[in-house]
Amino acid sequence: MGCRVVVEATHRHNREGKLYHVSVDLMLPHRIVVVDREPRAHAAHEDIFVAAWGAFHAVRRRLEDQARLLRWDVKLHETPPHGLVSKLFLERWLRFHRDL
Repeated sequence: MGCRVVVEATHRHNREGKLYHVSVDLMLPHRIVVVDREPRAHAAHEDIFVAAWGAFHAVRRRLEDQARLLRWDVKLHETPPHGLVSKLFLERWLRFHRDL
């Protein structure tokens, strides 16, 4: 198990302040959780603490999703109906779609 956090400061723009890019790689047994928070065009990512909080909040949500999967605590969808095609009538299909 391990965790790698990278915080990068993007270059300074004329109208915007410095924006921060935060990525978190979390190595778990049998899986890797990667969160990559790109700076947006709003002021929230100008604060390094807000940018880091957002990244770790996303990691927490992903870990909670993984825990639900491991506990089988997810909603199972009904299996879609399936069947066996015995005959295809290509001429009828072509005629129908040509008339549309």
